[in-house]
Amino acid sequence: MYISKIDGEAWWCCPHCKNRIITHKKTGDVVINKHVFFDSEVIKAPIGDRPGITYLNSLWVGQCLSCSGRYTAIEINILSAPDDEDSFEYVLLNKPMGEPTNYVCNDDGVTDNGEYKDCCKCSLNLYDTPLGKLCHFLLCVEPIYTDKGSALVDFVGVLDCVNDDRYNKAKNTVTQRFDRFQDICINVNHHLEQDELSRRSVMSKSDKQRFRMRIGGEVILWDYLKTDKGIVNIGAEVTVKNPDLYDRISHYALLHGEDLQGMFKNDKYLYMSCFIRDVAAFRNEFESEEVLKPLFSHGKGDASEFVISFPEKRNFDDKE
Repeated sequence: MYISKIDGEAWWCCPHCKNRIITHKKTGDVVINKHVFFDSEVIKAPIGDRPGITYLNSLWVGQCLSCSGRYTAIEINILSAPDDEDSFEYVLLNKPMGEPTNYVCNDDGVTDNGEYKDCCKCSLNLYDTPLGKLCHFLLCVEPIYTDKGSALVDFVGVLDCVNDDRYNKAKNTVTQRFDRFQDICINVNHHLEQDELSRRSVMSKSDKQRFRMRIGGEVILWDYLKTDKGIVNIGAEVTVKNPDLYDRISHYALLHGEDLQGMFKNDKYLYMSCFIRDVAAFRNEFESEEVLKPLFSHGKGDASEFVISFPEKRNFDDKE
């Protein structure tokens, strides 16, 4: 599954007459049909415990004002915050939030909307809350028909759907696809954090682009010692491969690293390095990390700056 931000418009269509019922712009919602959905029921899907998030899955029933046809849809709300009373009010959409940023989702597991290919199959509204990002997904808008195959226009509430295959189908869809929607929320939050780090970075635009193209997985750190001589002395050198610590160091380098440049190579990689000149701030951030303690306790003298080096390219020139 992948998502793309809406630049122009994307819309949900009535599955009977194909008229628009919701139009998504880049931000905010424009509701064309004011009775898009009017009744809902929680989908009790067996998806297990989900630590660190709050979620709500619902089956909705709506009616098109253009043709009076009834339809169902699945709503999945996921908030990147632990489940409690406050966070649940957000997933219920009961608390005020700003206008969402809107995306369309593409996934071969989401039901197609018949022959009308311009309609959304799955949409994401991304809201900011004080607790984190709230992802509001809508998917599988499907028609309700009479026994004779024509569009149903009589009153049908969501409880009518609970007692037939429509609810079970929605339950199976949520059970099978929830992991993908949760992954989208995690990835969206990660990319937004990266965008914010990039905005605050002291690096130039070209250096930030170069930094993003690094080879991930390991980083080398060392400290230059204070000296009154022209010779540069190194206090200690440490290689980090732990994924969590690697991410923290990468974020710190993007925010505070200066003078990004190629400096050295080994038999595997050509490295790019940046300099951290606020020694006290770096020490305060990382001194408690066991693997980094050699940088702060080697006893050879005080650091004048720290150097952080990332693999930039593979070194093929030194290979036989």
